[in-house]
Amino acid sequence: MFVLYPHDRADLSIDLPGVDADRYRYAFKRLDSYAIRDYPRPRIFYSEVAWTAHPDYTDATATITLYAGGRDRDTRARVIKPYQVVIDWSAWDTRLRNALQREITTAQRQAREYGGSSVRSWMFFLASQDRFDPSLFRLDHHAYYCFVAARIVPSTDQPNQHSQWPRKPAHPASRRSRTRRP
Repeated sequence: MFVLYPHDRADLSIDLPGVDADRYRYAFKRLDSYAIRDYPRPRIFYSEVAWTAHPDYTDATATITLYAGGRDRDTRARVIKPYQVVIDWSAWDTRLRNALQREITTAQRQAREYGGSSVRSWMFFLASQDRFDPSLFRLDHHAYYCFVAARIVPSTDQPNQHSQWPRKPAHPASRRSRTRRP
């Protein structure tokens, strides 16, 4: 719904555990792409997936690096202090762990493939920000994350005033030469 109906986000209702927002527009929060920030309220956070950083897998956790956070001042495309999502999978069975690993691999592949286009590979997650390290978000339930390849349109209350389509060409008859042929 969030991706499919960008201009209806203020009207669409949503009910999420632990989230004090009841509309899509306020329940979702994009992570700052250029700096690490504190997010005191629980939300469904989202950010682009970093395709160059390999995930870190341990017996207890899987850590996914996002393409957002503190940037290099000289090279803005380079994230030097990225946001990371730490998923506690210590209670997960092998099937769920394998599914997550496949999803991460697919999301990173899509991020590479869609580079340079308006489509991006996104991770959406309902998580808590770490109190001591604000670059980390923690979750433990397999239903609290998803990966989506999409073009996300910003929320707006007003319709787009500048059409992305060029004006219609003039009527074909008006382009004809007015001179008569012999």
